[in-house]
Amino acid sequence: SILGLFSVLLLAAAAVSCSSTGSTTKNTKTEPSVQAPSIYPDWYNRQDDFAADSLEFSGYATAIAADSVQSVRLAERLARVHLEKGIDAALESIRVKTVKKQGQQSAYNKASNIRALRNAAEPLQGMAKVEHVKTLKQASHYRSFVQVRLQKQQAKSTVVKSLPASVKDLADSL
Repeated sequence: SILGLFSVLLLAAAAVSCSSTGSTTKNTKTEPSVQAPSIYPDWYNRQDDFAADSLEFSGYATAIAADSVQSVRLAERLARVHLEKGIDAALESIRVKTVKKQGQQSAYNKASNIRALRNAAEPLQGMAKVEHVKTLKQASHYRSFVQVRLQKQQAKSTVVKSLPASVKDLADSL
């Protein structure tokens, strides 16, 4: 069977070496690619609906409605939800890392503290400020893009107020 495999490989190599060595030319014309202009504003984060930097959190959303005012309202409401969910996910990530370091008996692993942490991000939606809005008329509807922002320090102080004393320091890592 090894001899058979060797024979097959030898025949394959011979076939490749006997193939035509003439050059073939392909008549290909490359058309310059024309991209349609993006409908997304420069400030809009297309990759993620939540972003954070050292100073602030941002939530992004787009919405479509028959009325321009309604499309802005829908996009703003959704951007606020994305902001809250992003901050909530950041808090949960910090909590999980802390539990891994401190162990399962950590105060961060108590059900009551986990519930308090979940509820801590809720008021942040209403505190966010609308930073950017852009609305486009498209056929028979309007499409709006919205970015809301919340200063990290403001978010931290709000979260700290709603957490039990045993886990207040969690907000410092936001």
